[in-house]
Amino acid sequence: MEVWVKVKANSDEDKIEVKNKEIVVHVRDEAQNNRANLAVERLFFSVTHKPARIVSGLKQRRKLVRIDIDEQELYKLVC
Repeated sequence: MEVWVKVKANSDEDKIEVKNKEIVVHVRDEAQNNRANLAVERLFFSVTHKPARIVSGLKQRRKLVRIDIDEQELYKLVC
């Protein structure tokens, strides 16, 4: 499945939350040299135990992430 997420870099902690039906990903890493993007992929892997890949939005805050997981299962793990 593919899901749009909003990424907030330089956060205090790494976490995934749902606000108003939108997935917001907080990562500690900076948004330089692809660090935040890699942190997003690692965080999704640690939560879902499935590989995640950013397929669109590498230089924007909104990113399209592809994960091999069911939508209901993803929201159950994230919430």
